[in-house]
Amino acid sequence: MVEYFKIAAQIVIAISIYNVWFLRFNKPTIFRGKGAANMKEEFIAYGLPSWFVGIIGFLKVSLATLLIVGIFINSLVYPAAIGMAILMFGAILMHIKVKDELLKSLPAAIFLTLSLLIAFLKTNDSEVIETKDLTEPPISATINENYNKVAIATIESASESSVNGTVELKDSNGTVYLTASISGLNPGGHAIHIHEFGDCSSEDAKSAGGHWNPTNADHGHWEHKNFHLGDIGNIVADSNGYGTYEMNTKLWCIDCSDSLKNILGKSIIIHDGEDDFISQPSGAAGKRIGCGEIILVN
Repeated sequence: MVEYFKIAAQIVIAISIYNVWFLRFNKPTIFRGKGAANMKEEFIAYGLPSWFVGIIGFLKVSLATLLIVGIFINSLVYPAAIGMAILMFGAILMHIKVKDELLKSLPAAIFLTLSLLIAFLKTNDSEVIETKDLTEPPISATINENYNKVAIATIESASESSVNGTVELKDSNGTVYLTASISGLNPGGHAIHIHEFGDCSSEDAKSAGGHWNPTNADHGHWEHKNFHLGDIGNIVADSNGYGTYEMNTKLWCIDCSDSLKNILGKSIIIHDGEDDFISQPSGAAGKRIGCGEIILVN
């Protein structure tokens, strides 16, 4: 829900900015400072030079565009939202400077609030949200301790990294629960994927092959329409280099006869960078810094 709220807020802010700067630039509105008839008069009323209009307009339109593009490239959202918040705070200060009534500051105050929420509200990449017939609603991994089958991937370093950890996978009545605990990471986001071969023998872990993608889908975000069955998401490491990740799904199975679902014998790969969920074929996540074969425990 948080993700959808943020996307909606990004769209609202962007459309509003486009409306103000393209459609209503030369028109009066009830929110213009000192009752100005157009944008240039408003800036002059604030005591700002007329050329400043172009700079602020360029910044606001550019940031609005980044918010829209950020729906698809998540790394753009935070800087765009912070930049927009700064500009909206400046707009509020201008209204205060010329002693405008509070109503005139209302749009800037709303967009300032939305921008800060976009920047700082946390989404949970590990949630599994229903997408048509592809995924199942999230179920707490602590509901059922009576697991039918358990597998584990012991993550060892690759590409001269210091990465290590474990990824535990438990199958309970057709739902597979994943719990990853990884150390030795650089702080920030790191892609975590299932790759097609359980072979971590090469120094760069390329022996594990590409993403496990038995349905021949495009790479993408697990919560969206197109994604590999190996597209798990991003694990976020703290300042000590430690990160955890949890999810569950009915799209996998452990040691079953369905080749489109069986994850046994595949590998878990940790990447140096964050998955952007859009670049093909693997999210531009950088080199492989950790690898572990998925093996059956019981």
